[in-house]
Amino acid sequence: MPLPSLLDGNYSKIPLLLGYDPTTGQAYAAQAGSTGTDTFGNPYAALMQQRSRTNKAVAAGVGTAAVVVKAAPGELVTIVVTATGTAAVSIYDNAAAATGTVLMVIPANAATGAIYNLNMGANNGITVGQVNNSPALTISYI
Repeated sequence: MPLPSLLDGNYSKIPLLLGYDPTTGQAYAAQAGSTGTDTFGNPYAALMQQRSRTNKAVAAGVGTAAVVVKAAPGELVTIVVTATGTAAVSIYDNAAAATGTVLMVIPANAATGAIYNLNMGANNGITVGQVNNSPALTISYI
């Protein structure tokens, strides 16, 4: 099954795509140092990377309030530590509370400027469970 295109109404062509493996559903571009091969033996590497245009600043923890980043299903893309904290902080797959599936734990004393690239799905939402002395974060999400 071909991928849809914006250029034709019958969705039969992909602009700038060097290959598509219908068995795995992966798009690929041949290059040196490729990340693998498709079922036809063609080398491929990531062709596109999804980028977030939405972010939320989470202040350093001075209490135990839950901070809702997104109250609906989405994707936790990147976390940047903007100020260090002496306590760890957890990010949950939850639309309203700091409970449920843990998506990520930023460790205590994480360095300012540390970047965590996650690209992890959140089935319910994204909530940060702040604790006293947790780090300040900027969270990008979709």
